[in-house]
Amino acid sequence: MISSLKKSERTLLEVLGRLLYATPEILEGWGIARHTTSRCLRPLLESGYITLNNEVLPNIIGLTHKGAAVVDRQLPSGKGYKSWGAVSHRCRRNIAELLLREKHGRFTFNTRQYAYTLGLNPANREHIALDESGTRYLVILDDYLMYPRRIAHCWSRPHTPNKRYYHDLGSRRWRDVASRMIVVTTDIAQVVRYEKVIGKSEHARQLLDKGESLKKIRDQLQLKTASSVRSFAELPEIEIYSISPIWNIA
Repeated sequence: MISSLKKSERTLLEVLGRLLYATPEILEGWGIARHTTSRCLRPLLESGYITLNNEVLPNIIGLTHKGAAVVDRQLPSGKGYKSWGAVSHRCRRNIAELLLREKHGRFTFNTRQYAYTLGLNPANREHIALDESGTRYLVILDDYLMYPRRIAHCWSRPHTPNKRYYHDLGSRRWRDVASRMIVVTTDIAQVVRYEKVIGKSEHARQLLDKGESLKKIRDQLQLKTASSVRSFAELPEIEIYSISPIWNIA
């Protein structure tokens, strides 16, 4: 059956090997026309190469282990990656990648395993990415109304390395590995809140440069602790974007 795959069907599987889950609109962004997707669905479903969630609109197309084997891809182990939270987040990440490729040449999300080799252990919704120049980014994909102060926490939080991939004893932080940060949110109202964080970060740096005490800066910026001042001051250049909701679910 593998040898009888049409070129368009194999191409769709190859794209899904990269995306894992996608809507027809996302696939279109990666060069697969909607009419091609529609034509390929039935034979790929019947062969067990893909899944189709038609309980939501737009539908979600996913790659199965059988389909992944055809294009030499390895899917995550366990069942967690099939949950609604994981599937919907992956689709949003794929949309975010398309958006960010318009801003940064060949912008690409890398794997968690790659982050592990750098001594990082990303939390949920934290992603590592690179552009064509090799610049590393921390991308936070906020699809849950994240509290804005978490931005500083993410940047300075010490990670517990995955010993299977990283053998040095010391812990690392995103600030040790990445040079820039991007926050993508599904709620445009969050953008204003995040811009205030950027303002506090710039203000904290200015006050530190003037020699103000950590306690005074903490009180002036209404931060919880003096150590928070340095966390805000050490934030890198931050870009903020919003993406539209994919599904309107009550």
